[in-house]
Amino acid sequence: MILLSCSAAAFFFSAFDRQIETVYGDNTRDAIFEIKKTFLQHTVQNQIARIDAARQRHAGLAIARLEEKSALLETFPSGNREEFIAFFRECFRDGTVWTAALWDPAAGAVLHDPKGLLRKGFPGTPDGGEFRDFSAWKIVDFRGLRAFFGISRAAADEAVKKEIASEIHASRFPFDSYIWVNEVVNFDGGLNYAIRRVHPNLRDTEGAFLSTETRDVKGNRPYLTELEGVKKDGRIFFTYFFKRKDSEEISEKLTYAELYRDYNWIVAMGIHLDDIFASIGEANEESGTTSGRLIVLFLLLMVALLGISDLILLFLEGKVHGESRKGLEDELNRDPLTGAFSRRAGETEMARAFHSFTKGALPPAIVLFDIDRFKEVNDTFGHDAGDAVLKEVVKTVLRNVRTTDRLFRWGGDEFLLVAEGLKAENALPVAENIVKRVSEHAVSVGGHSIPVTISVGIAFFRDGDRGYEDALKRADRALYRSKSGGRNQANMEE
Repeated sequence: MILLSCSAAAFFFSAFDRQIETVYGDNTRDAIFEIKKTFLQHTVQNQIARIDAARQRHAGLAIARLEEKSALLETFPSGNREEFIAFFRECFRDGTVWTAALWDPAAGAVLHDPKGLLRKGFPGTPDGGEFRDFSAWKIVDFRGLRAFFGISRAAADEAVKKEIASEIHASRFPFDSYIWVNEVVNFDGGLNYAIRRVHPNLRDTEGAFLSTETRDVKGNRPYLTELEGVKKDGRIFFTYFFKRKDSEEISEKLTYAELYRDYNWIVAMGIHLDDIFASIGEANEESGTTSGRLIVLFLLLMVALLGISDLILLFLEGKVHGESRKGLEDELNRDPLTGAFSRRAGETEMARAFHSFTKGALPPAIVLFDIDRFKEVNDTFGHDAGDAVLKEVVKTVLRNVRTTDRLFRWGGDEFLLVAEGLKAENALPVAENIVKRVSEHAVSVGGHSIPVTISVGIAFFRDGDRGYEDALKRADRALYRSKSGGRNQANMEE
């Protein structure tokens, strides 16, 4: 009876276990696939958000430079008119950035106009189309003369594009994934329809023209698929075959692409499907190993513990599945370089905090900060030094905040600290202490001691806010005040 009972139980157990493994494998595959798609989409959209942020920052810098030039012209001592004209020309000699003209409105005389603006009747009214060509501009009177000077939108955009290209080249993502950018010059497609602007895996081909007739090893036309998708919906998920990063191996790649209309840029990111399937295989192998051990245990305890072993099996299967899924989700919610939480996790946390605030909870302190002159660190000491600075800043901040405070890497060298229960009167002293502690620790890399400082902006939710983004904008304005005020300081938006 024992042998018959064990044999029957083993048969039914094995069939039951195979069914569980099939369901578990299918669920794991679907869960991992959706997580990876979400990862690709959020990473691309975060990159597009950083492009918008860079454009706003450069627009602010352009306005600041205009005010500096205006103040400089005001300081010129009154006296010799010819000396003032020469001084004006010297101030705006960099024609790649500045467009400037100087004229005598009373005499109708043009004194300086290297780009021929006045020959075209410029400047007109502020509503004139010619003003749209400038990111920032100014018309002022000096000692009976009238001057126009401005920074062209093309020059400002070129600076943004170089900054974004450098940022993308320096970015590091798991599973050999990376972001790339193609600029569309002809939305009808065909030969030379786009230019490869940024591609970390094919840097030597950046600037090359692309064709919608290009096919992969399976005959697919990925550029045509991508172009048609972004023309229709502005974004698209699709697959094609492409070589792996830093390798000649070709495999199928899941890609998400989204159109950034202002630059006609298609910003895209992909991950090879065999990396996803490898994760699924590891999960299934782990499940199979655990199930095999449970079968032996079940048979040994069959006579006395038949009923109990069934419950143990179901419990342990659920536990293994839950831990595996939790590990996958935790991997995506952590920044792999610094150990801070990811922006995806930060957006979820901010949405939760704002929802609680609308229900009557006290608002958390929203502390936004970035590393001063971080680009200079990368340019001077290399990206390994930049990575070391990012890690050290995160360690220092975490040592000087509460364990309940949550730190997120918001993008590049920008971080967001969410401090629940921190009152407004205490927020600025806490932030100033963090600024001080960071400035006290220089980072040693390759025999160099790199001083590090941060600039901080603080804000809280308000009753009129429509979402957490309103508070983030206020924190960003406070951060800009810290930057423009000399850096290495904290400011709070009242």
